[in-house]
Amino acid sequence: MIIDKTKIKNSSILFLLIIRITYVITTIKILDGLWYYGGGYDINFNSLKEVLALCSFVIMAFYFRENYYANNFKSVVIKVLFILYYIPLNASFSIHNQTMEYFVLTNSYFFLLMFFCCKAMKIGAITISTKSEKGFKTYANYNQEKILDLLNKRAVRVVLFLICLICIVYKISYNGFTFALNIFSDSVYTTRESYVETMNAIDSTAVGYIATLIMNLAGYTVPFYLYLAIKKKNYFAGLVSVICLVSIFSVNSSKSAMIFIVIVFAIAFLEKRGGVDKFSSYFEVGIFLLLITSLLVYLIFKRYDFYFLILRREMFLPSWLDTKYYAFFENGPKILWSQGTFLLQKIIPSTYSEGYLKMINDNYFGGYVPSPNTGLFADAYMNLGIVGVLTYPMLISYVLNKSDGIYQEYGSGIMNVMAVKLAIHLTNVPLLRTDFILSYFLFTFVLWFVSKVK
Repeated sequence: MIIDKTKIKNSSILFLLIIRITYVITTIKILDGLWYYGGGYDINFNSLKEVLALCSFVIMAFYFRENYYANNFKSVVIKVLFILYYIPLNASFSIHNQTMEYFVLTNSYFFLLMFFCCKAMKIGAITISTKSEKGFKTYANYNQEKILDLLNKRAVRVVLFLICLICIVYKISYNGFTFALNIFSDSVYTTRESYVETMNAIDSTAVGYIATLIMNLAGYTVPFYLYLAIKKKNYFAGLVSVICLVSIFSVNSSKSAMIFIVIVFAIAFLEKRGGVDKFSSYFEVGIFLLLITSLLVYLIFKRYDFYFLILRREMFLPSWLDTKYYAFFENGPKILWSQGTFLLQKIIPSTYSEGYLKMINDNYFGGYVPSPNTGLFADAYMNLGIVGVLTYPMLISYVLNKSDGIYQEYGSGIMNVMAVKLAIHLTNVPLLRTDFILSYFLFTFVLWFVSKVK
């Protein structure tokens, strides 16, 4: 029995390694020599550094498989991040021929994130985290009647519907009744640029704050509402949810809004058949198939649309932007929460005369990429440098631990939906930035409050 478990674990680690190698081959084959603002995608592969990166990846994969086998909220977040974020982050060392310091810092960051999320750590009366496997029995044996009672609450349905309705109304007031559906079209970039310009123009105004609140809060509300509609077979709520997701895409060209329609239906399908606990495994297989399909489409048809659909944005760009942020802030002063950080940006003076997004854009993209957002390592490093690399994993661990207790109230299906949404969001937005506070933290607080209403 022990031998069988060891074989299964070793084969799963081998599969992670195959995904990692496939990602490198696919990315280099498609992006090497391809034009992008600022000169290209900085493909400068170093085979010796790839060997070192693979060695570290195997060690991290062993640790990952050993500690993350549960199906609670923070375990799912780490599982998704390992595939979508750590694989490209580890590979960026060789793909972009980065320095040894970058290699050490990025791998240390993700190891600490995994470590703090699976081991208990207390500072005084504050628990930073609990063991990841604890949640397994909690979800498996949770009172299903209580979960259904929470989902049946009128307060839950009314709050979710109103947020979706306000988002749709805002979309119509923003650019009319036309809805964009083509995620392959180049118009997504012009739409996104127009949205950024609009938000910059109304920044620090009452309208700007309201628009920011609506769009960010809807990002978490709609997947939750869509899942609830599927579970309760409420076709009206499902239609409102889909229209709202399309509205979000039509306003800011966020491809994740459209992709989440598929993710939510997939998780609902798995839960109905009792397989939602295996969602993370299906997710790994799905990413591998996307990589293989993207490579084959490029080799056969010389088209990279399939790769650009999901993989470029959700896998390649965050780690590539990490290299840009690291290069910019390596020898310069860190921003120390003086920019974009909720409330603190108002009281902490900035050492820079311009915003960090504009500086990254001007220095590396010729001013043509107005919003080069990223999170996790870049977020920690640009704010606090090496100190941030060491401390931010603890902060994220604390957030995940508190979220775990809230989302378990709503069952494993919704927990998986929200965990995937959070993981993807973390790769694109700094943890303490205003829009993250007004989306994830606010939505989670609302769910906590509703669960306490009698």
